[in-house]
Amino acid sequence: MNEVTTSPYRYRHATVSRSASGGSQRSGAGSGGAVEYESIIEILKDFCARTSSHGIPFIGTHSFFGRYIWTFLTLVALLIFLAQTYLTLSDYFEYRTIIEMQLRFEPAPFPAVTVCNLNAFKASSLKQYEDIQQGDLKDHGAITTKTRENLIFSVAAMPRETRQQLSYTLDEFVLRCSFNSEDCDLKRDFQIHLDPEFGNCYTFNFNNSVELKNSRAGPMYGLRLLLNVNQSDYLPTTEAAGIRLVVHEQDQEPFPDTFGYSAPTGFVSSFGLKTKVLHRLDAPYGKCSDTFRPEGYIYAEHYSLEGCYRNCFQHMILANCGCGDPRFPLSSEKEKPCDARNIRERACLTNMTSTLEGSYHLQRECYCVQPCTENFFETAYSAAAWPAINFNIGAYCPAVFDITNDSQACTEYYRLNTAYIEIYYEQLNFETLKETAGYTLVNLLTDIGAITALWIGFSVITLFEVIELFCEVVIYIIKKPHRFYKKKRAKAQQNNLIEPKIRADAPEPLDNSNSSAPLFRRPSATKHSNTMDSRIPESS
Repeated sequence: MNEVTTSPYRYRHATVSRSASGGSQRSGAGSGGAVEYESIIEILKDFCARTSSHGIPFIGTHSFFGRYIWTFLTLVALLIFLAQTYLTLSDYFEYRTIIEMQLRFEPAPFPAVTVCNLNAFKASSLKQYEDIQQGDLKDHGAITTKTRENLIFSVAAMPRETRQQLSYTLDEFVLRCSFNSEDCDLKRDFQIHLDPEFGNCYTFNFNNSVELKNSRAGPMYGLRLLLNVNQSDYLPTTEAAGIRLVVHEQDQEPFPDTFGYSAPTGFVSSFGLKTKVLHRLDAPYGKCSDTFRPEGYIYAEHYSLEGCYRNCFQHMILANCGCGDPRFPLSSEKEKPCDARNIRERACLTNMTSTLEGSYHLQRECYCVQPCTENFFETAYSAAAWPAINFNIGAYCPAVFDITNDSQACTEYYRLNTAYIEIYYEQLNFETLKETAGYTLVNLLTDIGAITALWIGFSVITLFEVIELFCEVVIYIIKKPHRFYKKKRAKAQQNNLIEPKIRADAPEPLDNSNSSAPLFRRPSATKHSNTMDSRIPESS
């Protein structure tokens, strides 16, 4: 193994070893200490040599021409990676949703059913109110919408008890009722719902604490109603004879003017139901809430999108006109409905209605959200003439009038004044529609991982290598001033060590400061003479 060791004065704590396989290794000086770099360029070179990313290590290990080729290829792959990452993130932040359908084979709870007479108020009851019968409330045509509005506005100004007396009672309206092949208890099973346009309506299965279910599918095991509309007491403003029917959740406002179905007299009207339960996603995939209530909500029952829009519309009418639309409830007793005879109030109401007409203005002016969980009831309608010619109608006749021996007259009365209603489940199952995220965070991470691996060869480990590179650069910048002073101090110490060594190796100078003798002394005469004497032999 060839080992390349840096100069001790340049890399005081690091060595870079090249193995036979061409890889690089970093180690501390002797004891495995941290690597110290002299510049950011050296940090980047070291990263390029040891990174697990594809392409980058080849930039520094090839010739001059090969280096440019690999740099170009790496940059192209990086650009493609960034482009595909942008498209992937854009797809994720669209927050698309898909619908998952599940068919559950079990009886669904029976919904609430609200029935109304198409004639809101009895003509015989309105005779006592002379102001309503005045000519200024009638347009040139008895069945125009304007005339009906005039009637609704006039009755809306009356107390609630008075309005109920003007419409049909439960006993007058519902002649027969059965559910699941058992007779109903009218007082227990029905609740009155006073509607501005249809008068007294009656809701079956209104109590949400009681859950009704069909034992079997089909008309015989659903709700069957025989309803009397009594056309002889209709107002001249009522266009059609029959009933209005709404299938809805138990705690939901019915809104028969918007969501209802009409059924004629003289027919058996069958409504086959299919229940669908929809679960919506909240933010960021959608805008829904099961707890949202707008301020001053005028409907005390279950929240719905239609109720929210009507609430917003009513509050805008109150703010601009000083009175409310008589077709909608008021949030407090201090507020009053607009008077049909007040020219200013009627004109203001008409202008506001025409301005806010349509869903665009309501969606722009009002903040309303869909409920996150909602039940839908798909309805299949079919009808047949009722009663049949040979049907024994005698048992039904005493319920409406005293003639019992004239079956032809009784049959004719029922054809003109009654409607037979059947509401049932076609099958004892229901669909669950669940809104789910079309592109989840797991999908996003998977796609980004595939893109990075395909184009730039990155993995999670490579990501930590980049983090380490960033940390090394930051540490280098932080320690750079300290490293500068440390090197300066080390250089000064080195200079101090070299100077005493030079002095120690030099010859020691003579010191004659404490000697009084001359540098070159003449030998003493005595000693010299003794010496000479020793050399000359004695004479005899």
